[in-house]
Amino acid sequence: MELFSTHPFQATGEFRNVSILMCETDVEHLTREFQNNYGGNTPAEVFSVDTLMIDWASGSPGWNGFDLDSPFPYSGNGNLIVEFRYLGHDGKTVNARAADLPAGDRCLSGPNPGSSSGNLMGFLTCMRLHYDGAALDPLTVGVLKALFLPQ
Repeated sequence: MELFSTHPFQATGEFRNVSILMCETDVEHLTREFQNNYGGNTPAEVFSVDTLMIDWASGSPGWNGFDLDSPFPYSGNGNLIVEFRYLGHDGKTVNARAADLPAGDRCLSGPNPGSSSGNLMGFLTCMRLHYDGAALDPLTVGVLKALFLPQ
């Protein structure tokens, strides 16, 4: 997974109790309720660490990231939710590029990892997800979605 770090002076930080979850869903539009957005599916934890130290200053601006702990079996048939959770940080800002697209609410922000609801926002963080496409049929919607992801 990679995020586009925009400024070398805002590219370091320490985040505590970090996890990343992924969930495939048939839900077409995010709601304020986290559980409703999963569409009855259970999110899978793909990354977890007590303390995540980010130092992307030498690689900024540019793509920076880290490996996930486990792969996520995305079928390519539904929408993909990538959920970042953390509880506590050192107060520094790690600035990642975001896009404000006309597609509506693309991000849901909650005050803490256990929040049941959050605030909808019209932007999304620009990210790259690297994947092994061998399991996808060349004619699936998943392949088409992967081809048209913002870079």
